[in-house]
Amino acid sequence: MKQSLRLWAILLGYVWGLGTPLFSQADTEFWFVAPEVAASHGDAPVLLGLSAGPQPTRVRLAFPADAAFAPLFFELAANELKIVDLSAHLNKLENKPANVLLDKGMLLTASSPINAYYHVNHRNNLDIFTLKGRQALGREFFIPSQNHFRNVHGEAAFDIVATEDNTTIEITPTAPIVGHAAGEPFTITLNRGQTFSCRATASNPASHLGGSRVRADKPIAITNSDDSIVNELGSGWDLVGDQLVPVKVLGTEYIAVRGLNASERIYITATADATEITLDGNAGQRVQLNMGENFYFPLRNATTHIVSSKPIYVWHLSGFSNENGAALLPPIGCTGLREANFIRPASENFSMILLTRRGNEDAFWLNGTTNIVPGYFSAVQGTNGEWVAARIDAPGTFTTTTNNMVNTKGLFHIGIIIHTGRGSAYGYFSNYTSLNLGEFRSFCEGDTLTLDGGFQNENFLWSTGSTSQQIGVTQSGTYWVHATFDGCELADTVEVDAIALEAELGPDTTICEYDSLSLSVAYPGAAYLWEDGSTQAARIIRQAGTYWVEVSKSGCRETDSLVVAQTILPPLDLGPDTLLCQGEQLLLNVAIPEGQYVWEDGFTQAERLIQQPGTYWLEREFRNCFQRDTLLVGRRLLNRSAGKDTLLCIGDTLLLNEAQNAASYLWEDGSRLPGRSITQRGIYQLEIANRCETFHKSWIVSFRDCGCELFVPNVFTPNGDGIHDRFRPQLSCTTPTYELQIYDRWGKLVFQSRSPADQWQGTYQGKPAPEGVYYWIIRYRSREGAADMQQFQKGYVTLMR
Repeated sequence: MKQSLRLWAILLGYVWGLGTPLFSQADTEFWFVAPEVAASHGDAPVLLGLSAGPQPTRVRLAFPADAAFAPLFFELAANELKIVDLSAHLNKLENKPANVLLDKGMLLTASSPINAYYHVNHRNNLDIFTLKGRQALGREFFIPSQNHFRNVHGEAAFDIVATEDNTTIEITPTAPIVGHAAGEPFTITLNRGQTFSCRATASNPASHLGGSRVRADKPIAITNSDDSIVNELGSGWDLVGDQLVPVKVLGTEYIAVRGLNASERIYITATADATEITLDGNAGQRVQLNMGENFYFPLRNATTHIVSSKPIYVWHLSGFSNENGAALLPPIGCTGLREANFIRPASENFSMILLTRRGNEDAFWLNGTTNIVPGYFSAVQGTNGEWVAARIDAPGTFTTTTNNMVNTKGLFHIGIIIHTGRGSAYGYFSNYTSLNLGEFRSFCEGDTLTLDGGFQNENFLWSTGSTSQQIGVTQSGTYWVHATFDGCELADTVEVDAIALEAELGPDTTICEYDSLSLSVAYPGAAYLWEDGSTQAARIIRQAGTYWVEVSKSGCRETDSLVVAQTILPPLDLGPDTLLCQGEQLLLNVAIPEGQYVWEDGFTQAERLIQQPGTYWLEREFRNCFQRDTLLVGRRLLNRSAGKDTLLCIGDTLLLNEAQNAASYLWEDGSRLPGRSITQRGIYQLEIANRCETFHKSWIVSFRDCGCELFVPNVFTPNGDGIHDRFRPQLSCTTPTYELQIYDRWGKLVFQSRSPADQWQGTYQGKPAPEGVYYWIIRYRSREGAADMQQFQKGYVTLMR
């Protein structure tokens, strides 16, 4: 396990030459998503390293998908290194949980080019992720990975961030990830700044994700991480990872220089079928891979030269002793630096890797002296003596302050290995391509987008005909540039989209009371924010007020506001619905100043005399607003039907409901409800009245004992069809004693029961009884008047099948 690196801040952070950015990872825009690191092993502090070039700069850190996060700002003087502790924002940074759309995408923008890196700096678990600016953005990636060592904490993962709205991404994992099976492509859609984590479901070596493929229709960035892996020595485990570059930026020639780890390994991932890979120029060390396939070899020699027929990823697992580190190696063709600045930690072991073409090894100047001597270098096998490499372990060579490395003859590549005793970190800080306009660039209409062919390049020719290093673009389109660099012919193409947002709510307006106003600012792929916090494209307004909307897309914003007034209408009320008695009249008067009136019959005066029943409505126009009220006038006579005398069985209930329109009710007992339940004998009287008349009605209600009635069916059919399958006599009362006996025609008793609920199923001694006539006898008690009497009845039933 690792100890703290004490904010060592590798400042291959700012690599500058001749007063101008030379390090192609220097940029003014960086997208990054931080991996989840196991808290059980150590995931904090987390640091952000920022380094300025020859000009002072202002840096803004934001999460574009999270409007609630207040951006952070940092001021850097010329050539200043600033280490920012982001531990307070760890929950915002780490991209968790897996298989969920999140808003964890970090965007760094600077007023002039900077270098940046993300550093997990816990004493037990640390590594550096170099942010690669525009070089990290692309539409197609494969995931490089080791597959020999297990994770003691956490799992392998790769994390994705979108840089444009409505980005469709297809992911094909080579091993199971949270929520998805191995080998089965799935698609997600992310907006600008949204993120997604693909995390292995197990920690064993076979569960790692090497060869997984990610494709998108707009540029994305990917962070690759492998948490707390342990090598075969088994005594130390470390986080390793890096920000990846897309397939477009990869090359076909690489040089790996052995570090200080006991398990040095190179992992190669092919991006196309029939990719031939040759090691050290030896035909006997040649292998062929198809797209997404992986190949590894132990790095035993001081250097290994790797050549492929098609672009490949080269992942170098290195470090110090049993402490691991990993870096994505840069291709050596048409890339390199002329000057680099870096800081060596105060007391840690420090090693530097240098690569350059033969003939340049005597032109290195370190801090103004030539103490990087040619004797440090040896030829890289397989390059026909064209390349030389050195790993410089001499601790006295480098100071513990800022170091400056220059080569006065040509280009070089540089990597750093640091060992703290129980911790290790490894990073490559060279550029990955010499010309990269990006695959897709957007800017706000009315602004100017600067396309830069690279100050280190020359002999420029743009699609516009310009021969300058930079051109200003003001329109959407496809732009290309040709250039040369260190004897290489370079070319690149970029799609440019000028985003023209519209947020037009229209002129200030007035709405009528009870009316509404529909507002809409729909724009494809945009996000919306209204003054009330709503985020839909459309809005319904029903009240006076000031309303505004912000339309945003890909960092562009447009706002508009609207003042809505409301006309409050004076009340229009014809009164409640009413009745006219015979000979009555009703005078309606709703005169209100400034109103114009129209009745249902075309009458236009505010005052009106009603003499007949009917439906009357009045519509009034007031300041271009309209309102209407309706009045129902009836002449409905009361229903004068007489009450009906009623005789009921004891225990029954008589329900009376005398409800009529616009009536009032008064019963003899004082009740004023229109309905009543009668359960006792008596004379019941009701007065029904409305405004025009009153009517009285009465009921005489009597009760009698209806006795107990017996019903016996005379036929049943026990054939299983669900119809009349059982013989059951039915009583209309509850009886304390009951007995049923059934005999066949020879007088044999075939069924007997003492419960009215029992039923004969047409069987005798468990077998179907034959068809025919059967005789029954029923004895039971019932009430007749005041007497409790024994009843006896008999009869016959026909059984048919």
